[in-house]
Amino acid sequence: MLLNLLIPFVLTVGSGSKDSPHLEQPEIFLLLQTVINILLPPRIISTSRTKNFMLDASPAHCSTPGDTGKDLHREGLAESTSQAAYLALKVVLVCYERSLGNQWYRLSLQVKEMALQKVGGLAFWDFIDFIVGTRIPVFVLLRPFIQCKLLTQPADSRHHIADQLERRFIPRPPCKSSLFAEFNNELKILKEAVHSGSGWPACRANQASRTS
Repeated sequence: MLLNLLIPFVLTVGSGSKDSPHLEQPEIFLLLQTVINILLPPRIISTSRTKNFMLDASPAHCSTPGDTGKDLHREGLAESTSQAAYLALKVVLVCYERSLGNQWYRLSLQVKEMALQKVGGLAFWDFIDFIVGTRIPVFVLLRPFIQCKLLTQPADSRHHIADQLERRFIPRPPCKSSLFAEFNNELKILKEAVHSGSGWPACRANQASRTS
């Protein structure tokens, strides 16, 4: 749904083209909340098999020790879902930056919750790197948390993030057209990675090789 429907839809509608339909603010909020609910599913008290499957497949709910095959399948499903969801979140935030209003504060709290729950692994750190690099509005709200909490945790991705934060002169954020090109490229690579069964590191490696 994310790779074949939601992300392409937002990239098309949110491009600002005169031919694209215009979304009202409640519809934009719904898009944002849909993506957030994938990363941080609302707590559901039910015995429904469908709801239990959605909880098990979500990035915020890791698999428990048990059958090895089922655990590997569940972990792969959660990893692919988190990669796609973080990409969808970046797309929505860039396309509708001026329409989110007070949602930025709420988003900052949700990102902190994602960090506490360790949602998405490497995909989460890639998202934090994106926030720091693009300086979207939520960056101002999250900067103290990133510096005081996140960067104290051991992770390979934190060195690049720390370097960006320590720069004396703030680099100019990339323009929307370059971000859109990056999103489309990342979407293409992620689709290939999902279909081939490769994980996030392979996806990142392919992206780096193509953009170099």
